[in-house]
Amino acid sequence: MAENLEESFDIELFIGEIKNHPEIWNISAETYHDRQKKRGAWIKICRIFYEGFDEKDEKERNEICTKFIQKWKNIKDHYIKSEKKNVNRDKLLILEDGTFMHNSCHSYKLLVPQQILSLA
Repeated sequence: MAENLEESFDIELFIGEIKNHPEIWNISAETYHDRQKKRGAWIKICRIFYEGFDEKDEKERNEICTKFIQKWKNIKDHYIKSEKKNVNRDKLLILEDGTFMHNSCHSYKLLVPQQILSLA
């Protein structure tokens, strides 16, 4: 993978890898709140999409992981915004399995109200 995530980046493959790790996206999964499992999942994803990831020092690996996490957040945000605008799904860069994106994004949106309730 190149230094720039936009160069030859396969979004569908990326979403497919995210789908394989419910600890990243599924708030109803027991592992969702396990920071070590979530971090481990992101490291696996980074190894797949960033050539030479393990040869980088810790600071660089953290920066790379942060970029991939932000990429995932951007994909989810794009999906949510397009859903609100009723954009034709064929125009979106998502997997044909739209139910995963739908469930993932709506689980993500439900996180804030649940956090507020837990603080009360």
